[in-house]
Amino acid sequence: MIQETSSPHSEATILVVDDEESVRTLAALMLQGLGYQTVSADSGEQALQILANPSARLDLVLLDLTMPGLSGEETLTLLRRDLPDLPVIIMSGMLGGEVLQRLAVHRVSGFIDKPFTLATLGTSVEQALGLS
Repeated sequence: MIQETSSPHSEATILVVDDEESVRTLAALMLQGLGYQTVSADSGEQALQILANPSARLDLVLLDLTMPGLSGEETLTLLRRDLPDLPVIIMSGMLGGEVLQRLAVHRVSGFIDKPFTLATLGTSVEQALGLS
């Protein structure tokens, strides 16, 4: 399910990708509270469809690492073919050194451990967007 919400306070739009509805909804609400616009996808496949739309104006992707179907890592690999410079923040409850090293080749803009706080999310997004 795609859910679009907007906030008049920011021009930045963030794609939130997570297979868990509660995490996806909470992350989108947190981002909206920080003044960002959000678009949500419940799978890697759906995220890639959204990103392939020429009218999609996305400034950042918040991507879950562990999802059924296309994993976050597989989604990131495919995303980078067409959008090599789009900032991506990986979120996961299982971020270890091996995972971080593997994802480094994809020029990831940041990593957030689940569960995360509003402050952590806000700081990571600001850094990825070059706002801080």
